[in-house]
Amino acid sequence: DHGYPNVSGSSMRTWILVGNPSTTQTANVEIYMDGVLQGSYSIAPGANVTPRWVGVQSGPVRVVSDIPVFASERVFTVPTNAFNEFMGIPANQLTTEYWFTWYDSVYMNNKVMVSNP
Repeated sequence: DHGYPNVSGSSMRTWILVGNPSTTQTANVEIYMDGVLQGSYSIAPGANVTPRWVGVQSGPVRVVSDIPVFASERVFTVPTNAFNEFMGIPANQLTTEYWFTWYDSVYMNNKVMVSNP
């Protein structure tokens, strides 16, 4: 399982990337938003999928696979043309304390998002 706090499509172009690093096995992946299945994917060895849900603002997002995969949420903001990527956090790596290197609400619009899976 990999998790994200939110997916927003209002003023952003947001998508999830799921990649299969295996050289021999197909990954069977399901993506959920707020507990509701949004899509199922069979990802060939060495391939990836980049599903996008236009106009959706929901979360948390959960990516589940039958073999190890990597997953990230990618955001391209409009009209500022900024790009951001956030790697999914595996469920077995959740903890009670997190540290961030910085926070800037003077020059940027930063947010700290906390989700209870």
